[in-house]
Amino acid sequence: MRAMKIPERFTGTIYVSAFSDPTSAIYGSLMFSKHDPSGQDDELLVGKLEVDIPLDAKGSTDKQVAQLRKSKQKIIAEATDRASQIDEAIESLLAIEHETHITEAAKLSSLVDHLNEAYAVEAEIVFCQYSRWHQITIDQGGKTIYAATVSIDNDAAEAKCRLIRFEIETMIAECELPILQMEDAA
Repeated sequence: MRAMKIPERFTGTIYVSAFSDPTSAIYGSLMFSKHDPSGQDDELLVGKLEVDIPLDAKGSTDKQVAQLRKSKQKIIAEATDRASQIDEAIESLLAIEHETHITEAAKLSSLVDHLNEAYAVEAEIVFCQYSRWHQITIDQGGKTIYAATVSIDNDAAEAKCRLIRFEIETMIAECELPILQMEDAA
């Protein structure tokens, strides 16, 4: 970008016109222009002035640089603000997703604890650090009656935890698991 050259003087004619359209919101307002408004239907030439004005051209480059720096700072501030808004939206989405995964895993863990407390089964969740998955098993009398795995790095982990929980709750609802108190009474 090159610097704008400002002349040291302005010499020319300034035309003064008034808006002549009575339906216009600016009816009667004066306008100053370096173009003759005589050909315009809605402007009435009311005067003209020959001028010779010295201009403040000194330091114009410095003024332009200052103005550009100010514009740059405004753009950076706006972009930073917008980026912060986007970061907040991303964090919010990740928090919701993380909360959902924790909630489903926590519900499944609570269900496994409930199985061990109320039913004549041994249920457990084992985490394999190397493979990064959880294995859920339900044993009854030394025999595995249910087993499933959930990969914790899988995008579908939440759905898989929900499905496992549903399958176990269905086993409970269909009375496929012996209740602990009934087993103790027998």
